Amino acid sequence: MKPWIRFDERLKRRAEQANTRLPTWQPVHPKAVTARMLVVELLADLPARLTAAVERAQQENHEAYLGSQRVRTAEAAVEDLNEVLYHRRNSALSLLRARDQSGAEALRKEMARTGAEWAPASFRALGIARTITVFEQVLAFSARVLPNDDPDLLAAREALTALRTARDEAEREAGDALEALRALEQLRDDLRADYIAARLFLGGAFTLDRRTDLRRVMAPLTNPSARSNPNADEDDDDTGIDPQPTPPTA
Repeated sequence: MKPWIRFDERLKRRAEQANTRLPTWQPVHPKAVTARMLVVELLADLPARLTAAVERAQQENHEAYLGSQRVRTAEAAVEDLNEVLYHRRNSALSLLRARDQSGAEALRKEMARTGAEWAPASFRALGIARTITVFEQVLAFSARVLPNDDPDLLAAREALTALRTARDEAEREAGDALEALRALEQLRDDLRADYIAARLFLGGAFTLDRRTDLRRVMAPLTNPSARSNPNADEDDDDTGIDPQPTPPTA
């Protein structure tokens, strides 16, 4: 499991536990009453906000993935039609050469010079942007040797339009996914600060009320033992009493 996913789950669980346990504490000291109000305010909607941000990031990432798959499908259709047009052009040029050898050779040289004459294997190795640019040239030259209403030519034009549309949509979806991820990262930092601040307020209130069970009500985000024991589970610290400072010796 990725570290930030585990952290999100732990932060949410800690806040939910604290929200459940806080009502069992009725502060005594007047300042502790004020601190309790601050703690409740900081934690009340923390789990819901984190869940919403995580779900949005996951949804946007999934949509970006689907968008990239649609681009690949559209690109494959263009690659297949390029291969069809490649062979159709060569056949048409062979027929044209029988009638006008010089004209056919001039057309072939022009296609090679402008980059419109790509063998299928080479065409499939192009990136998406180059594929679109080259295929536009392929269509322009194919229209010079094939009827304008040729079914393969019409299908190729539709495939090129579909590829452009899929690319534009995928770019927008990738941008949305990046924006959602950045928003989640920022919110994660903000909510972490909220939790730590709330626990500090609660710790001060417990000190005023002479209580020593802070960890039982609001566990820390990390387990101190995990830093010294690699086998310790950071999540295994939901209960217990915070250690008290050792009084200095005379």
